[in-house]
Amino acid sequence: MGGRKLQRPLTVGELAAAVSGWQPLKEPDPANEWVQRFPISAQVSFVQRLGYDEDNRLAEWAVCQCRLGDDGKWQRVAVYDTCHGTAHMHLYNQDDVEFAKRHIASIDSYESLAVQLDSAVADVQNKWRENERRSNDGR
Repeated sequence: MGGRKLQRPLTVGELAAAVSGWQPLKEPDPANEWVQRFPISAQVSFVQRLGYDEDNRLAEWAVCQCRLGDDGKWQRVAVYDTCHGTAHMHLYNQDDVEFAKRHIASIDSYESLAVQLDSAVADVQNKWRENERRSNDGR
């Protein structure tokens, strides 16, 4: 199955014109972004990126499962994010090409944004081995 290399995720503002439904009241403030890496195993971790608006409300998030490659660089395996007004997951093969995307839930409030973040973190912690296998197999 063919895939496509993805560019950087679009911001909420870039998507607002094209997406109907709930959007945060204010754009995430680039100066108010939090990024942290959490180890899962010696070769696997996940990176959590949280974007807050100027009122300190969570406005967007991404959780990226990464593996340490043979070259010593971190590679994407799975990315959970909230662009396009939904929570969804992208899977990448070893060449960093997306080969699958799964819808998780619609986002319709700040509360559902936070609930789906918790769900994505739990999913990557519980399913990281399956994500690794699928990434290695490319399906």
